[in-house]
Amino acid sequence: MLAERMGQLATESLVLVGQLPVAFQCLAAALEDLHWSTRKPKHVLMAALVAVALDRLDDVRRQVSE
Repeated sequence: MLAERMGQLATESLVLVGQLPVAFQCLAAALEDLHWSTRKPKHVLMAALVAVALDRLDDVRRQVSE
């Protein structure tokens, strides 16, 4: 289910669904999945997600420029 939701980002990243953009809902779903699978606090997981994103800024630049 999470993979399906993430797949929507390519075409619906700016579409509002339930008052939140799909991208935010996907991030929240990923955070929940990580929380339940690792039992780590959500603030720790969010920090790790941000750190990985910052490490991969070139990948993000490439993706948004396509």
